[in-house]
Amino acid sequence: SIKQNGNHFKIDLPSSGSYSVSLVSPSGKVIARNAGIGKTATLNVNNDQLKSGVYLIKVVQSGKVYIQKNLFGF
Repeated sequence: SIKQNGNHFKIDLPSSGSYSVSLVSPSGKVIARNAGIGKTATLNVNNDQLKSGVYLIKVVQSGKVYIQKNLFGF
């Protein structure tokens, strides 16, 4: 699950281990990225720089890719 609090995202991961998480714009540009180890990932985003649209939050962990769509500016 993904919880947003202002410009901070907290993402609960399916397992504990190393991960990478990124926010991808509608055009495919990576807006923010973070990596770490654990069962919870965090991602800080500057909402002021985001245009309205559908953004993807992409998590890679243990060789698996998880993607969730998020709407901004609506």
